[in-house]
Amino acid sequence: MKTNLKITLMAIVIAFCHVKLNAQNWLTTGNKGLLTTNFLGTTDSKDLVFKAKNIERGRLQNKTGNWRFGSAANNMNIDSAGNLLFSGNATYRIGNNKYAILCNDMPQEGLFMNDDSMRWEFRDDKAFPFFTINNSTYDLATKGGLHIGNNNNNAAIDSAGNLRFSGSATYRIGENKYAIQCDDMPQEGLFMNDDSMRWEFRDDKAFPFFTINNSTYDLSTNGGLQIGNSASSVAGNIRFNAGVFQGFDGKIWKDFKLVTPTQLLTDTIKQEAGFAQQAQINDLQQQIDALKATIQSITSINNRIVQPGLQQNAPNPFNQSTVIHYTLPAKYTTAKIIITNSNGIVVMQHNVSGQEKGLFTLNAGTFVTGAYYYSLVIDGNIVNTKTMMLGR
Repeated sequence: MKTNLKITLMAIVIAFCHVKLNAQNWLTTGNKGLLTTNFLGTTDSKDLVFKAKNIERGRLQNKTGNWRFGSAANNMNIDSAGNLLFSGNATYRIGNNKYAILCNDMPQEGLFMNDDSMRWEFRDDKAFPFFTINNSTYDLATKGGLHIGNNNNNAAIDSAGNLRFSGSATYRIGENKYAIQCDDMPQEGLFMNDDSMRWEFRDDKAFPFFTINNSTYDLSTNGGLQIGNSASSVAGNIRFNAGVFQGFDGKIWKDFKLVTPTQLLTDTIKQEAGFAQQAQINDLQQQIDALKATIQSITSINNRIVQPGLQQNAPNPFNQSTVIHYTLPAKYTTAKIIITNSNGIVVMQHNVSGQEKGLFTLNAGTFVTGAYYYSLVIDGNIVNTKTMMLGR
């Protein structure tokens, strides 16, 4: 009897211990019957540590409430406010052609890494890249305005492409640099010539056809010059028109009487030598006429020399195909037309041959919509570059 009682008491103790032990277990195959008071964690001031192969991989910190993933030196933290923080050598990495940041309710809006175009793209809710940063050229491109500076002093480029300055912000250039430069004529524009202390308006061959001296304030021009308002034609205006200087007297423009060196020489000879020297005058006139004929002959020869050139494509813009006309010189080794996209990447090269005028028909094919640049290159030298637009 005593033996049976002992056995019964022993069985009750073992069963009670089994229940207590099982109540403290958290099964890796799943749990059920949990209460709202159940939790996985600590009840003291210690951190909750997660390990794999006895190496710490994560930690819920008691003091700050931060989740830390990684080691103490290099880790990613999510603080109690939901902020993502990195320490040490830890970084935020994404794959090629993936979003780095994505709007929660707009699955196509965010910051995208476009590996094909080598650029970061801020995309709208239709995945359109309205602001890009090129990884190779470091160029910025925006479909809207760009504001640089603070609210008081800044430079701004509006959505129409206009450059504006506010406050004390100014447009500054270095010495011997272009202040304004033509897009497809790299030598044409307004140049600051510090060596000659003057501003120069240059043509497409960098020739300074109009200059303003910074020291003497003199103006110099290789063409005509009008002083005053030609629209209102006030008295006192002076202009150089059709090879003649004219002055406005308040009613009409009147020619100034100019004496050429040849006329002055002729009049002087007539006055001093009389009609006896007329034969010498005639001889001088014949020499002048012969010189004019020589000049005209040289000019005619120069006009027959074919100059290489590149014309604007037509139609422009285009959606399927467009024609590019060009002119080749009489002698050259190689010639080709090179087409690049707005990022400066070559998308096509087309060899051309023959002499004088020719044309090349470009089919859009797989080209994407946008701006393209095409250049005529002869013997390794760029003759000219122009812009064309492809629309679909």
